[in-house]
Amino acid sequence: MFEIKQITTNRANIAYRTIGHSKGDPLVLVQGLGMPGTMWADLARHLAEHDFSVALLDNRGTGDSINHKPFFLMSDLADDVAAVIDAEFDRPAFLAGISLGGMIAQNVAIRHPNKLEGMVLAATTVGLPHNLMGGAFFRPEALALLVRLTLFPASIKPGDIRRLLAHEDYAENMHEFLGRMRDVLGTSPTPATTYVRQLIAATLHSSAKHIGQFDKPVKVLTGDSDFLIPPKNSELIARALPHATVTVVPRAGHIFPIERPEYLPRAIIELREEARS
Repeated sequence: MFEIKQITTNRANIAYRTIGHSKGDPLVLVQGLGMPGTMWADLARHLAEHDFSVALLDNRGTGDSINHKPFFLMSDLADDVAAVIDAEFDRPAFLAGISLGGMIAQNVAIRHPNKLEGMVLAATTVGLPHNLMGGAFFRPEALALLVRLTLFPASIKPGDIRRLLAHEDYAENMHEFLGRMRDVLGTSPTPATTYVRQLIAATLHSSAKHIGQFDKPVKVLTGDSDFLIPPKNSELIARALPHATVTVVPRAGHIFPIERPEYLPRAIIELREEARS
C-alpha cells in the first residue's frame, strides 16, 4: 500500500508515494517526460519485496506535484529529488531514472553527490553538445514525433507511438501500454505547459563535463532499438563515468522496462550489491 506525502520546495509542491519497510535500502524512482511516479507502481512493489524503501516522485507539474515557476531547468528538477531524499530518508539513497528521469538523476549526481549511493540510468543521454559530437544525437523524425505526441496527441496514431517508443515485436501489446498510460494519468492528464517546460529543461541538459566526478557505481541500460534516444547515448554516459557498466536490452525500444520487465529491477538489485561490496 502506497503512502502519499508532499513537501514544499523551490516554488513547488512535490508529491511522492512511498512503499516498503522504513529500514529498507532507500531508493527513489524518477519517471520520464510528462509521466507521474505512479507509472513505476509495479516496479516499486516488486522492489519493496526485496528490502528497498521506495519513493515514487511526481516531477513538478505532473501527477500530484504542483509547479509555481513559469520556467524551470534541470537543476530545479534535480533539487526536487534531493529534497525528497532529505525529507524521506536519514541516509543516502539509490536513484533510478528513465529518459528525462535519467537526465534528472545525472544532475542530482552532479549537484548532490553525497545524497546518493549509486544510480541506474535508463534510456537517457548526457545531452548536447556531447551526444552530437559523439554521433548519438536524436533522430530528427523521432523529435518531430515526440513534439506531436506531447503537444498534438490527437494527430498521433498507435503505430506512431510504437515506432517512437517500442520494438516492432511489441506492436500487438501497444494497446496495453496505452491503456496503462490512460489509467495512470486518470482524470488529471499532464498539462501541455508541463510538457513544454520539461522539454526545454531536457534540451538544455548537458552533463558530460561534470558527471565524471561522480565516483559511485552506476548501471546504464538501453534498448537496442531505442528510436527516441539511440543506444549510442548510453555508451557516452558510461564512458564519462568512472564506475559504470552498460547493459543493452535485446529487441527492445525506449520503454524497455515494460517490454522486458526483468532488466530494470535486476539492475537495481545488482547496483545495491555492487555498492555494498
